[in-house]
Amino acid sequence: MALHIPRAKVRSYNVVMKLHILGLSLFIITLSIGLFLTWSGIESQSNQLAQPVSDAIIAEPMLSHVDKSPDHKELTPSSKDIDSELEETRIEYFSDDRRIGRRGKDRIELRCFNNSTGRFAELKFYTRSEYGSWFEVQSFKFEKDGVTDCDPIIEDFNNDGLKDFTYQSMVAARGSNEVRKLFIFDKEQDALVYIKDSENYPNLSYNKKLNCVDSFIVTGSTETVFLRIEGDTLKEFASVSTGSERVVTVTRKDGTRVILRREEMDPDNFDEVYRRFSSYNPLR
Repeated sequence: MALHIPRAKVRSYNVVMKLHILGLSLFIITLSIGLFLTWSGIESQSNQLAQPVSDAIIAEPMLSHVDKSPDHKELTPSSKDIDSELEETRIEYFSDDRRIGRRGKDRIELRCFNNSTGRFAELKFYTRSEYGSWFEVQSFKFEKDGVTDCDPIIEDFNNDGLKDFTYQSMVAARGSNEVRKLFIFDKEQDALVYIKDSENYPNLSYNKKLNCVDSFIVTGSTETVFLRIEGDTLKEFASVSTGSERVVTVTRKDGTRVILRREEMDPDNFDEVYRRFSSYNPLR
């Protein structure tokens, strides 16, 4: 038995199918246009990002403020610092904030560098504020020989329980006399005291037995000099010299030198001639 569908219903069905097809076509066209616009926007942004640096706006750092903190000075250098750094060649660098002065509250930086006029050593001393920032309070700059390293040493030279600082500035007597600059930490001032005549006394060392500083000077013979730190200078109060004679001398407060002892010695006995003494009376 054949199924008979009225012609009117067939026409109605065809119309509905055509409308569905038309709607689907419009949806596909709309989706295609949306994808095209989206891709165009992404490509435009990529082209903008790929522009040459010369066309971009570059924010330059402000150089008017120079932070004295050693942790920040390279982030905000002054134009003068930039010029000097271009002319300098750093040879050595040393810093410490654990042993010098007050532990964790004071800091030193030592750098040795060459420039067009020679070699120099620059020492900076910092103190920490209550907020934790470092502030530069002192700066020293000296000429340096081109032979030796700075060889920084942190040691107590005046028996106050606080560490002082010294570095090698030159060498003499074919390497036998190590010449150093000495800086004593002053707790009351929270600063370094530069001992101005420290280079006059080579091979400086703290003498625990006499609670002083002594120097061992090597020439054709030797001399052990006993010194006290007074302000920013070293004051000699005794010495022992060797050679053909061993001579023990004391220096009075008015500067008068008095010989306490003189005795002949064998100049070929190098152990005695080149002996460093720890005491002058008694002689040891």
